[in-house]
Parts: sequence; structure tokens; C-alpha cells
Amino acid sequence: MAGYYLAEKFGNTAQVKILDWPPESGICIGFKCNGLYLHENEVGIDDATLELPSPTPLSYLTFKLAKSISSIDKNEALKLYIGIYSWLVDNCDIRCEEPMDIISEIGAVRKFSLPFSNKPLGEALANSTLPILPGVIGRGIKESKTLEEVGERILDILDEVLGAVYDAGFMPAIADKAIRYVPPEVDIATRAQEIELIVANAIDDIKNHIKYIVELLEQQKNNIIQTNNVFYAIKLGGYLAYSTKIKGVVVLRADVGRGFAASVVFPYKERQKVQTLLEKAKSLGQTTAYSWGFLIYLPRDKWPDLLELIK
Repeated sequence: MAGYYLAEKFGNTAQVKILDWPPESGICIGFKCNGLYLHENEVGIDDATLELPSPTPLSYLTFKLAKSISSIDKNEALKLYIGIYSWLVDNCDIRCEEPMDIISEIGAVRKFSLPFSNKPLGEALANSTLPILPGVIGRGIKESKTLEEVGERILDILDEVLGAVYDAGFMPAIADKAIRYVPPEVDIATRAQEIELIVANAIDDIKNHIKYIVELLEQQKNNIIQTNNVFYAIKLGGYLAYSTKIKGVVVLRADVGRGFAASVVFPYKERQKVQTLLEKAKSLGQTTAYSWGFLIYLPRDKWPDLLELIK
């Protein structure tokens, strides 16, 4: 969403780089480069840089940049919040700091949210990848009423959901990702997942999208998980960290031609080790740090060096 917004605003005057490999210059989204760049750990222009205190959604950085130049109406803020919401669900837990200025601007309220809220809750859960819940990890629940219609029964249903999550080998805390700020007039979770399907090149193909995620997650006992789609290599890192089955560091990688985009994932209880390995990996390629591990864009000849670091 950050890339789309900036391309719309600046596309006539500058080249906005929305790529799967670090560009050298321009207006760069998600990468550090020569020029103006917005990166989840750092922002910069030419030789001036600012490190961010914690990983930050690109759509929120775009919101702050746009606000510094001119006013933003509520519709534009809502478009950017789709990207913010999606990023927060994928990468944060319940204690993650929320961007309260844009949340106040769009009148969002904190609640349990799922995509497809107008469909039976069992179906919504089975098709949810924001967050990944029972359907994606191989099991759903039977419930014909919508999330709003189940009323007080929601607590009993969530108990069943968390049991399914645990049985599938994931920490129940993964469901906390669904507790987010949502605007009342927009079904933000559904909009976010619809855009996710486009980015994953799976539009109108949600069943295969989910089936493929299940297949990748079922490889969680392997230390190296290979995918042919960079989207999944980036998205699933924040979920694999909740697996109770992974032992040691797991790498989820995608071949992007000149090298690999790889999520380096630590078991949930070993997050304190992220920074040590990240500092060593920075010399190998361009990195982005998260609470669950880090993403690295790694030239092909540096792959053996990353494996050696992990060992």
C-alpha cells in the first residue's frame, strides 16, 4: 500500500521502486538505497539517515511523510491503514506498539477482527490468513453464525480455536494477532486479505493460496524451507516463530534471481538471540530486523556464509 500510494503521488516526478531486490537509487520502499528510502528499521535521504527505535510499517512511514508535505483526507488515511493493519497482524503480538495518531484520525477501535466477517465464523476462520488460524493450519471449526451474531458464545468458540491452534503445533498466543484497532466503516481485515491475494499472485484462488501456506508450514521441522514466491518467504516468518515444533533457527527462502530473499526465524523463546546473529548477518546482505528474527536479501554467493552463521 505504501508503494501504491507513493507511486500515485510521485509517479510523474520520480521513479518509485517497488521491487523484490534492493535497488541502487530512487524512491525506495522497503530497501535502503541512494536517494529517498523508507525501510522498516531506518529512513533516509542521500547521506542523512534516521534509525527507528522499533520495526515500523512502511505504510505508516508513508503516512508520516505525506503528512509532512500536505494534508491527508480520511479516505487516503484509510487506504494506508490497510497496509499498517496487515503489517501489524503479520509481525506483531498483542504488546506491539500501535500508531495511535493515524488510529485516532480514522476513528478505529480495538477489537477481535477477522477477514470475511459477513460469512459464517467457521468459514471465516478457515479462510483467514490475517492472522493465520485453524483453516490454514489444517483444521477448522463448525459455526454457521457470523462473528457479530455469535454474541457471548465467542469465548467458547475461541477456546475451541485455540485448542485447534495448539493441536496443530502452534502457540495459542498466535490468535492475539487478531486483536487490533479497526475502523468501524471499513471491513479492514477483508480488504487487507484481498490485497494480500493480489500481491501473492493468488487472486480468485484463495483455496490454493491457503493450501500452499499449509504445505510450507508443514515443513516447519526442516531448517531450510524453500518457496518459489517471495511473498510467502516474507509473510510467514512472523508465524513460524510461534511453532512449537521448530528446533533452532529456521530459514524460509525464495530465489529472486540475483540471490535469495530469506526470513531467518527464531523459536519464540529464543528471541533474545536475534540481535547477535543479525549483527553478524548484516555484512552478507541487506537486512530488516523484526521481533521474531530478520529478513535478508542475500547475494547467491553469500548463501553458504549465512548457513555457517546459523550453525
